[in-house]
Amino acid sequence: MYFWVAFLFIQFFLVPFGLFFGLISLRQLWAAPRTFGSLAGLMVGLWANTQLLTVSYCGVYLSLPVLIVTSYFSGGQNTGPLYFLPALASNLLIWTGFGSLAGLLFAKFLPCNREQ
Repeated sequence: MYFWVAFLFIQFFLVPFGLFFGLISLRQLWAAPRTFGSLAGLMVGLWANTQLLTVSYCGVYLSLPVLIVTSYFSGGQNTGPLYFLPALASNLLIWTGFGSLAGLLFAKFLPCNREQ
């Protein structure tokens, strides 16, 4: 349980750094779009976790796909660690996957002409 509390507080510091490094990596967008998409997805996942835990009455919208699945697996008990811990871990996995997929699609359908 202490790990998850520390994880919550670390996210408050990781999100601004991640956004900063995301802006820096915009220059490298065409070089590695899958990596950029994965990093962007990871930042969205961290931000979704932070919003879910701090402003749970209005920060659930980013976590809604994950919360529907964890509600099903927790048997409808929408409280407690059986509900929130898988949601926090799944947010990171799902949003990182979405970002990686978006980066792959971006690279496939919007090719870059590097010679100009």
